[in-house]
Amino acid sequence: MAISCPSTSAPESFVVRSKAGGNGTSDAAQKFDFEKPGRGFYFEADAVALDIAAGRSQNNLMPWEETLRIMELLDEIRRQGGARFPQDEHW
Repeated sequence: MAISCPSTSAPESFVVRSKAGGNGTSDAAQKFDFEKPGRGFYFEADAVALDIAAGRSQNNLMPWEETLRIMELLDEIRRQGGARFPQDEHW
């Protein structure tokens, strides 16, 4: 997946490419543009502000357990894909 953005927290679009039979050739590519201003973390920031104002310590739609589950999945995807970051050496 390719992401076009001025910074990682504010993507403008992303492209999904399908691959045929694992041989690395692309069958199709589909680009998705973010049409709304604010793209990145605006929705998350608004949700956090509303939760704090209501005295909640976590969001009902995205509780911390789900955040951890997603992060574990992303870590496994990175591991299988061979993606490494300098801070990974400390784990």
